[in-house]
Amino acid sequence: MAYIITSSSKQPDLEPWMKALANKLVAVQRDWVPNAFVTDCAQAEIGSLQCVWHGVKVFLCLWHVRRAWLKQAVSKIKDHAIRAARL
Repeated sequence: MAYIITSSSKQPDLEPWMKALANKLVAVQRDWVPNAFVTDCAQAEIGSLQCVWHGVKVFLCLWHVRRAWLKQAVSKIKDHAIRAARL
């Protein structure tokens, strides 16, 4: 597990950190290759992960998927009774 704390969430700023993480992991275990990553819905994070680890699967965090789904449902289902019954 790894965390990044940064003042920028742009892909060009995230890629050096991802590359440094990849280099550190390879230095510890030469044949280590990730199967997948879990992240939020930030396209910059997804792009950085896929740039550094080519072909890796990126899954979205269930909390973020549910939040996005609910936000879309609320914006599209105007009737409160129907919304309450379906959500």
